[in-house]
Amino acid sequence: MNQILNPTIEKIMDVLLDHPNVGYSKKELAEAAGISRSALYNSWETLEENKIVREKKKYGGTTLYRLNPDSDLVNHLGKIIDSEITAEKKEIEA
Repeated sequence: MNQILNPTIEKIMDVLLDHPNVGYSKKELAEAAGISRSALYNSWETLEENKIVREKKKYGGTTLYRLNPDSDLVNHLGKIIDSEITAEKKEIEA
């Protein structure tokens, strides 16, 4: 099994966490993350196995995916990011 948080998955997660309700095709997600489609496809199994993404809907022949809000991993990462943002804001205000 691939390492869960490799640099490619981190880039994908950044996009998905910034826009949790947006549905992306695999091509759009790769472009938004600034990675090649082959890099996305190489990491896709890890994203699915860890339930990080889920199908949002099918649009014609294209499947759109979004962040899986029911994923424990996604929720945990979201809390970590929120606490880091809060800490950064406190440092700026101090």
